[in-house]
Amino acid sequence: MEGFQKIRLDRLFYEVKERVPAAELELLTPSTVYGVIPQSKLKSKPQQALRDDYEVTPANCDDFIISMSSFRHGLEYCGISGGISPDYVVLRSFIGKELIQFLKYSLKSLFLIENLTLYRTGIRQGQRLQWNKVRYIKIPIPSIQYAKMITPFLDQEIKRIDKLIEKKHQLIKLLEEKIKSEINEAFDGISKTIRLKNLAKVQLSNVDKHLFDNEIPVTACHYTDVYYNDIITDQTELRKGSVSPLEKEKFSLYGGEVIITKDSESPEDIAIPAYVKSCKENTVCGYHLSIIRALKNVADGGYIFWVLQTKKIRDYFYISAQGVTRFGLPLNKISGCLIPHVEDLEEQKRISEKLFKIRNNQIEVSEKIQSSIKKLKELRTSLINEAVTGQLDIEKWQNRNNTDQNLEKINKTMTA
Repeated sequence: MEGFQKIRLDRLFYEVKERVPAAELELLTPSTVYGVIPQSKLKSKPQQALRDDYEVTPANCDDFIISMSSFRHGLEYCGISGGISPDYVVLRSFIGKELIQFLKYSLKSLFLIENLTLYRTGIRQGQRLQWNKVRYIKIPIPSIQYAKMITPFLDQEIKRIDKLIEKKHQLIKLLEEKIKSEINEAFDGISKTIRLKNLAKVQLSNVDKHLFDNEIPVTACHYTDVYYNDIITDQTELRKGSVSPLEKEKFSLYGGEVIITKDSESPEDIAIPAYVKSCKENTVCGYHLSIIRALKNVADGGYIFWVLQTKKIRDYFYISAQGVTRFGLPLNKISGCLIPHVEDLEEQKRISEKLFKIRNNQIEVSEKIQSSIKKLKELRTSLINEAVTGQLDIEKWQNRNNTDQNLEKINKTMTA
């Protein structure tokens, strides 16, 4: 790190301990995604019961914030003025503007994060960083000349990488929209309808998550297993549970069933389906879920799985959801649902198999894109870390060969 000096954080910053009434300032929140932003711009507003005497720490432009997740993501740069909750630490610098812009990258670098991790206290969600400990961390500080040269370069290269990452995220969204379109098109031409209860047996499971020594040990498929997996197989990791003999008889899974979420805090999350392609012996359906068992020689479970994802059926379940703070679907609304009906069982299977094939292709492409996003993020992290620790080959990067070649290589991998 020639030309760099290792300087303690408390030689660069001091903690702002001033407190002012919250009503005097716009409330700000540190976000690992958006940086420090007004709470009013957050999609999900933090729940706060502000007392009349509630006070906040005044933050200025060019301050840095130690948040509860800084040991994972580094310190957050504050580009606006406002009030920060006293749960966070506001740091104000002793140094000039040129180095502040450099520190926007340095304080989010892998080098700093690895050091911050050593000073975290607490466990699980209670982990946090205390200024009186992290203040002793030494970070590499360059000359003003280097900072002035490298910061615009990082701005430019990081912007290019982030733009490409965003394009790839948009491509994944387009793929998701495409399969939704394919699902709707598969059933749009079917004019005949039938109630679900005439094609399948619907059951509301009441198997909870408790384990009792006097019950039968089983593997249980619970709410999150269905919500996050559209296909359940014998390779899906499920929790252990226990059931009574009657519960095992009623709620056992064998393969071919469709499971849907029957209640949630949001009506959008009602009737999210998962298809049980296969499962281990002694697997049962858990609580907050409904089992839909296709009647033998009448309906195909895969067909039902796909038809429940059409816009028309999704809208029906959304409207049918009952509740205020928590929404649920009664049994009669599920079993009474009118769905497009094809009498020929083999035709049902053909439609189902076609959609599974489209889904598998979409997953394969999405995984390639996700892999390329991961490589771009690794490139981004590596670039920042090398730049802020003085390990970057300036001439090589200034010629833009490294960045362009890496981006081109990642792009080719994604489209191969």
